[in-house]
This record gives sequence, structure tokens and C-alpha cells, in this order.
Amino acid sequence: MVNSSANNLLNPEIIAEKGENIYQEKLKDILEKDHKGEFVAIEVESERYFLGKTPEEALGVAKKEFSDRIFHLIRIGYAGVYKGSWSVGNKNYGWVF
Repeated sequence: MVNSSANNLLNPEIIAEKGENIYQEKLKDILEKDHKGEFVAIEVESERYFLGKTPEEALGVAKKEFSDRIFHLIRIGYAGVYKGSWSVGNKNYGWVF
């Protein structure tokens, strides 16, 4: 039997939806005060987040904690300008957007 929870963490639409909800409900007010223009990588299962001045920096910090996860990436304070779910590490899931 396939674990549907694990499969959800490979689905870019589900990761993006969960990541956006976490950002809007829990992080937006906190992060936009002091980190506007920076990037946040959100690990949607644990709801942990990682900041960086660049997308690569945020993902690099995130990879140190969760080397095999996919992250929802947002540019803080710029709705719709830069969003995506990213895979880091050696796994290739065949998509990045």
C-alpha cells in the first residue's frame, strides 16, 4: 500500500497550497516586518521555515535540516512575483516551477 501522505509531499500543487496557507496564516505578519524582499523556504510537513537573501541561500539553509524534502519558496512581501516548490539534494522529481 502506498502512503498517501508521503505522495502528497511530492505533489507540487499540494506543496504550493500548504506552503501558501502556512505563509498567509502563520508567517506573513511576522516576516514582512523585518524581512521584506528576502526569501523563505517552507517545509510544509513540519511547518519549519528558512530565510535567505537569495533563493539559493534560503534553500541551502533548508537543505541542511531536511536534505530529502521539497520546499515552498516565497519572496517575502511580493505576492505572486516569486513562488515555487523546489527539490534539493540528489533526487530529481522531474519538476520545478
